[in-house]
Amino acid sequence: MMSQKPKNELKNILDYGIKIGLERAEIEKIVTLAKDQPNTILRSVQIANFPKDDKLMHMIVRVAFADGKIASEELEFLRLIAKKMNYSNDELKAILEEEKRNFHP
Repeated sequence: MMSQKPKNELKNILDYGIKIGLERAEIEKIVTLAKDQPNTILRSVQIANFPKDDKLMHMIVRVAFADGKIASEELEFLRLIAKKMNYSNDELKAILEEEKRNFHP
């Protein structure tokens, strides 16, 4: 369902992680786990319910924007996460618009 991210997007994720203070090894481990187990991650999100968390939702959207755009698969995944966190479509749209305005590669 979810394809592997292109190398430039992975580089942007790495750069962003370093910018927010994560160690390179920690970011690489997270990216490797996500690449190796996308179906496990998706299944976990599909069955879980999460508390509404604006900071986390914004961070997830920023990761999706790592390459400056959001692919249809990423938008579908964001909608699933937003639904599980009890965000309305309008709230997600507002977060997407805010993060798009704030995007600086």
